[in-house]
Amino acid sequence: MITPITDGSKKDWKTILLTLFLSICAVLVFFIALALSLLGISAPSNSLSLLMLAAGTLTMAGLLIPGIILNIRKVLNQPELSFSLPPLDDRVLLPSITIVWIICLVIGQRVSDVPITSNLLLPILNIFGVSFPILFYLRISLRNLRLPNPLKGWSLFGASILVSPLLAFILEGILIGLIAIVFMVSANYQPGLQATFGKVFNYLINNIENQDEALHIMANILFSSGVGFSIFAIFCVAVPIIEEIAKIILIIPILKSIDRPINGYVLGIFCGAAFAFVENLGFTSSGSSDWVLNAMTRSTAALPHIFNSGMLGWALVAAWRDHKYWNLAKTFLAAILIHGTWNAVSLGFSISALYQSFDGVPAIFQSSFSWLAGWIMLTVGVFLGLIFINFEFYRCE
Repeated sequence: MITPITDGSKKDWKTILLTLFLSICAVLVFFIALALSLLGISAPSNSLSLLMLAAGTLTMAGLLIPGIILNIRKVLNQPELSFSLPPLDDRVLLPSITIVWIICLVIGQRVSDVPITSNLLLPILNIFGVSFPILFYLRISLRNLRLPNPLKGWSLFGASILVSPLLAFILEGILIGLIAIVFMVSANYQPGLQATFGKVFNYLINNIENQDEALHIMANILFSSGVGFSIFAIFCVAVPIIEEIAKIILIIPILKSIDRPINGYVLGIFCGAAFAFVENLGFTSSGSSDWVLNAMTRSTAALPHIFNSGMLGWALVAAWRDHKYWNLAKTFLAAILIHGTWNAVSLGFSISALYQSFDGVPAIFQSSFSWLAGWIMLTVGVFLGLIFINFEFYRCE
């Protein structure tokens, strides 16, 4: 039986506002998914990409529902629900997640060349292709640790799905816009750079189909003085700073309610998983071309997001409760270093894969082996870091 709040009860306005926020956003995201679906069905081109984005946004709307229900129950003074997962053996669970994920990739590869089956199945397979690796990392990082109550966990996860990626997107867009303005102004004082920008502009306007010419033009910009350095600075310094702050910003308003740094780590893991889920959906929803490769590479990209957010959540609560501000600074710098190095390796690997189409490519980009080796080392290192941190925190429980 539902017991509504009486006139004499003190209303929890924070919960009411959070319920309204999550509910309104769920409705908006649902209608966005519906609009993308209709566009995908009616669009002659890019239909698969639109349908994949529609499936992704619909899944996001569904993930908001548990938080909405739990907050509504709190507003109505209903007893808090408790969820308990059945005991699962990691020796069965983790291989099962991996096998199902591989099966999804195999099916996706099989159907990607047939437009009808790809439009029907790839949007669904993409959800599994993105979510299963994240579930795998969540199990590795949170096993044997005490989880937060469902209300706090689902509320933070749902809000992070909405706020953190949007905040990062806005801030990164502003940053790129400001840098573009600086380059346009500086081009007026560098005739060679101005001519190169003019060629790119004409290429975009006239839709030149000569891909070799386009690659040469882009190479001239990428490896011109200052431009390449600026690109690496954006993706390896500015973007990591923005994203690492955006991922854990929602922990700050609830710091008073977090009693232990380990709980901050757990909540940080939720924030990182939410951000990685949304970001990976965006990258893998480009269509059937190289979908399997995109899903595989993005599965590892979730690792630094989850690891860094967990450690920053721990350091943030430790700084709040124990005044360990130096630990917070060191953890933040370490997160920027991990994230920035990951972005640098990814960017270098992408450039090295196309270097034969460019002129004047520096020697460091002429071989993809070193970048591939760096990517493997980072993936293994961060994965082992998740295992080690989980073991250390379990010992403290």
